[in-house]
Amino acid sequence: MLIANIVSVANVNVSCDFNVVKSLDLTVQGLPTLIIGWDYIKKHYPDYDIIDRKLSDNLYWTFKKTERRELHEEDIYNFVERVYKQLTKDIKYTFIDPIIFDRKTIIKLKKKINKKIFCQGPKKKFSL
Repeated sequence: MLIANIVSVANVNVSCDFNVVKSLDLTVQGLPTLIIGWDYIKKHYPDYDIIDRKLSDNLYWTFKKTERRELHEEDIYNFVERVYKQLTKDIKYTFIDPIIFDRKTIIKLKKKINKKIFCQGPKKKFSL
């Protein structure tokens, strides 16, 4: 499952959950996107703000490693953290202690939880 796009001509070391591409045309629409490179931003977004590296709601930019290394690394880290927080903000966890329940109650709870998982989508997890 892809969770975000990163547009860069150079290699970027992030997890395989990120769609790392060389062109903005190859991105998955609807996902947060980070564009790496000041030259690309100057050319395609002439009214950008060099201080605010957020171009729009789901579109961010940062410098290349050769342009400003410290901001490059910091912005990639912040982007990855932001994407993971956005992805997990709607997940609800409920602690169920199987030690205090008998076997019959645990089986009923598991069926009820599995039914809710399949009905409400993949944002709920069940683990014993």
